[in-house]
Amino acid sequence: MKFPPRVSAADVNRWFGLSDLPQAAGTLPSVFSYLRANCAERYMVTLTDRRRLTSDQLTHDIGWTLHQANRALFGTAYKRHRKVSLATYVVHERTLNDGLHAHLIVGVPNGSLELKSFRRDVSVPELILQLWQNSGRAYRRAEGQDWRPVHDLRGAFGYLDKTVRAHTNIDPIDLVNTTFPKAYAVRSAESE
Repeated sequence: MKFPPRVSAADVNRWFGLSDLPQAAGTLPSVFSYLRANCAERYMVTLTDRRRLTSDQLTHDIGWTLHQANRALFGTAYKRHRKVSLATYVVHERTLNDGLHAHLIVGVPNGSLELKSFRRDVSVPELILQLWQNSGRAYRRAEGQDWRPVHDLRGAFGYLDKTVRAHTNIDPIDLVNTTFPKAYAVRSAESE
């Protein structure tokens, strides 16, 4: 599997508009605004692994899990040109044994789940956890994973900001798996 090219701080500034912000820009305001405006259904998901994974290994595993979840949730709307997908903000955090685990804020774009005629009986975060655990059964026990609905988006971003404090400290942010869908299934009421 080919990894995307390395991302520079200048790329991040351009993509997320961080150069305009004098304060610490760890919250990536564009991600926050997108989730608030287009995703009424939002979750905080924690993914752990017993191994000491490098950042690249964890990024790869999370990417594969999100890819499988998007395929299962959106079918051809995702498979064709990756236009409809979950909106995600991913931050890696060090564990006590010097390994890594990840916190994800996952947003389901409004109306996107109705695009696929066959719907799964499991909720979006439960599906992500099942796929994560099944891809590494020996290393990922169910008790180590967690999810909860996000009612206070500002508080959730504040929680993740504890590892992303300075404008230049973007290392904990998993830029490969922080995504915006390219198309909206249904326009939100706020954008009209």
